[in-house]
Amino acid sequence: MTGNVDEFRAYRERMNDLILGSGNLTITRFFALDTRAYEPGALDVATKELLGLVASMVLRCDDWPRTTSSSKPSPSRSSWAARS
Repeated sequence: MTGNVDEFRAYRERMNDLILGSGNLTITRFFALDTRAYEPGALDVATKELLGLVASMVLRCDDWPRTTSSSKPSPSRSSWAARS
């Protein structure tokens, strides 16, 4: 397990260096915004990290309802959007 995390971190660091080394001003500003978002402010850093984790789960893990409950089908994204 630790090897996977170390590999991921090394890959992410290489890719960040490659992306930031491209000299694209928009990407550089986006990375700066992401970094500054996690600085202490109105919310503490731990709360911001937890909110980031929750947002990642909601936005990226749309398969988990199908894999955790076989008794009923999970709603599609469009049906969730229609309820909002």
